[in-house]
Amino acid sequence: MPVRVLVLALFSASLALNAALLAVRFDWLCLPALLAGWCLADLASGMVHMLLDYHPCPPGLGLTDIFHYRGSRESAEYLALRADRIARLSAFQRVVYDFKTHHPRPDALGRRSLWQQIGVTLIAAALPASLVLNALALWGGAPCWLIALGVTLITGSAFAQHFHGSLHCPTVPRPIAILRRTGLLMSPAAHQIHPATRFRHQLRLVQPAGQSPVRRPACAGLAERRGAGTPVLTINRRPVPTSVRRSRRG
Repeated sequence: MPVRVLVLALFSASLALNAALLAVRFDWLCLPALLAGWCLADLASGMVHMLLDYHPCPPGLGLTDIFHYRGSRESAEYLALRADRIARLSAFQRVVYDFKTHHPRPDALGRRSLWQQIGVTLIAAALPASLVLNALALWGGAPCWLIALGVTLITGSAFAQHFHGSLHCPTVPRPIAILRRTGLLMSPAAHQIHPATRFRHQLRLVQPAGQSPVRRPACAGLAERRGAGTPVLTINRRPVPTSVRRSRRG
């Protein structure tokens, strides 16, 4: 059985068990806990988004060769080149590079499979957290509000990148459309602020209760920052001239 099938099946079963236990023990405290869990997922997705945006890719590994590749990205040449370059990266570095590539080619994110979008999140965080919540709910005497908070926190965090990818799709499943209408997910119009504004963009992707007031300096995409003769993939930022820095110190 492929790993992705096993992980998806196990996560689905674990999350369904948590939801069933929540339904059996549900009381009024679960309502604010459900919203609190969604807000925490919102915060977590924003922190991860910012970390991956601003964490530079390692220099000297030829990543600019594939990032700035000018031919078809479905060609055998590109696929072989990409496999060679990606093999040089650690697991975390692969996630960082793969995340950055959606800025200049945002529509590619919407074309990825569900596993490509959320697989790393499931393995690293969502599945272990859901299993821990299973244990707490079954044998640890966890109160209903904690189960409720955990269910929405795990669900929102697990599917954050899928929600992100759906912003780059012409059509979306009905549940996502409903969550957008209720303000629990960011709308495509709000997300346009992300690439369209030069100096600001939306920080968060899972969006509770309207549009996010939290913003940060924008990245216009990836660029090559050259230091010591080696290209480094990083976020575009406006450089401050040396003369200005000196005058500020004065």
